[in-house]
Amino acid sequence: MESFREICGYLLGLAFCLLALAMCWLAWLGLEDAFGWRWAIGGVAVSVMLRINFPILVGLYLYANGIMHWGIPESIAFAIPGFLLIIPSVAVDIFGVLVRTAARR
Repeated sequence: MESFREICGYLLGLAFCLLALAMCWLAWLGLEDAFGWRWAIGGVAVSVMLRINFPILVGLYLYANGIMHWGIPESIAFAIPGFLLIIPSVAVDIFGVLVRTAARR
């Protein structure tokens, strides 16, 4: 059972990383469309380096609203998963529950 929980934790971590990369890419597209490529580079760089992930949320909203032409409620709902990147302690808690036994060895 412990190895199953460990594998689930690693798979969840991999899925979380892939989701974060996809969200950064979509945020890049939204920021680039609204403000230009220089601001998009700055926003994604600030998000990744300083862990200030507000530009990712704004970029996701702008992507859904500007590129996909969704309404405001749908665009906000699209950006909500970006809160997982804003609050990394949530992800740490989730992964800790699944991989806790492996970390204690």
